[in-house]
Amino acid sequence: MAHPAHVVLVTDDPHLRELVTSRKPPGAEIAVRPIGDFDDTQISPETEYWLDRDAVCPERFPPCRRWVFFQSTSNTNGAPGLLIRKPCAPAMLDLLWAGVDLAPTRTAAPWSAAVLPTWICDYHHLDLRTLLRAITRTLPKRLGYERAALWLHEPSQDALIPAAMSHDDVQILSTRLCDEERLVRAAISRPAPIRADSLVELATRLNIDCNELSKDGPTERRLIAPLRTADQFIGTIVLAGGDADPETLHAAQLSDIFAFIARAVDYARQFEVTRVEARVDGLTGLFNYRWIRDVLERERLRAERFRTGLALLMLDLDHLKCINDNHGHAFGNRVLRQLAAQISGALRRFDTAARIGGDEFLILLPSTDLLGARQVGYRLMESVRSEPLTIAHQTVPVSISIGVAQWIRGWNSEQFIDAADHALYAAKRNGRNQVFCSTECQSTQQVVTSRDSIPPAPTDRATRPATPPAPTATATEPPGSEALKP
Repeated sequence: MAHPAHVVLVTDDPHLRELVTSRKPPGAEIAVRPIGDFDDTQISPETEYWLDRDAVCPERFPPCRRWVFFQSTSNTNGAPGLLIRKPCAPAMLDLLWAGVDLAPTRTAAPWSAAVLPTWICDYHHLDLRTLLRAITRTLPKRLGYERAALWLHEPSQDALIPAAMSHDDVQILSTRLCDEERLVRAAISRPAPIRADSLVELATRLNIDCNELSKDGPTERRLIAPLRTADQFIGTIVLAGGDADPETLHAAQLSDIFAFIARAVDYARQFEVTRVEARVDGLTGLFNYRWIRDVLERERLRAERFRTGLALLMLDLDHLKCINDNHGHAFGNRVLRQLAAQISGALRRFDTAARIGGDEFLILLPSTDLLGARQVGYRLMESVRSEPLTIAHQTVPVSISIGVAQWIRGWNSEQFIDAADHALYAAKRNGRNQVFCSTECQSTQQVVTSRDSIPPAPTDRATRPATPPAPTATATEPPGSEALKP
């Protein structure tokens, strides 16, 4: 008799069939059967059965290694297996295949039906914050505990960081954090979850001196589970409290549950890194052009709906090419990073800044009028000018030119950016190291927008204006000047 396949896929859906087979790891064996050939009386206990429940719904589920159901709805109808919502992502198939036992000699699992409970589907989140919240808020009750704390390992710092907790009581949080940190660090090397009926018992099993722990809740039940994937340590979950298990879970099944959670957290962290890299400039840490365009469109629509102010600053670092030529690109990068830090320090919580080119930046100021935005520009320009950088005991002065525009009802995002861009080039054309507003141009269409038409910079920095030109409006702080922290 031929050795049974690791997985039997029952479906007539060509897309699902292609997706499952394309993610199959080396060494795995899969048998694909059409719906009409499925017979629930011929179930092998050593095989996993993956069914397309949109097309087939068996009346009975004999014991097998694992049942997996692909369907478009979330109703399980009492099916004893793992539910996967369609359409499913390739990452979900990777998780499924990672849970398949590929050992040459396979025996029946100690539990007869499903390896993983159906509620494990609640942890199919790629958003890391949503996933951690779901784990800490729902997992304790499902495993018979009251609360949870999840610690993540930060490889860059080689540190364990508390990432999410179900309990928010500040009075008990500090003592429990201290206890849990000791437990977490002691359990890192343990291969499987550890359950104990009290904190003292758990500490004893982890070889921790009980005198080092607080006396808060010494009789509470505890479970501590390291989270690991095949090649790295992800973190640790600590469960505490409660008085009874809602369901009987074999120790090996607990290990599978936490292994699944570890892979889910790992995928979510990788997705988070990718998402950050897609919207953040790697050199300065500010947002990139694509991201601020999306933010600008949302803020423009909000300003149009609620008739609030909206201002935009476009900044250009004066003579960055000369800095790079005279002092090297590494020093030029230092200048850009310092400017980004100064911009970030000037923003309110709801303002947005982005690097949109080699030496150009955008700052979006919601609920700010033109006078307020111009005042922000003056303060930021003075901040940059007052903090020169030093290289080889030589002070290198730095200055910026700023164009300011206020959104006018009826403008789209492109017109708004063009207005700030024209004002910036007017500032550069008039000598740089100054703030120029779009309303100060005789005509937006008449402002020179070609870089080639800007006169060359003066060779002597001392000939530049020592102070920004006085605004034509009142000298007092205009409304909206709170956009920059004093």
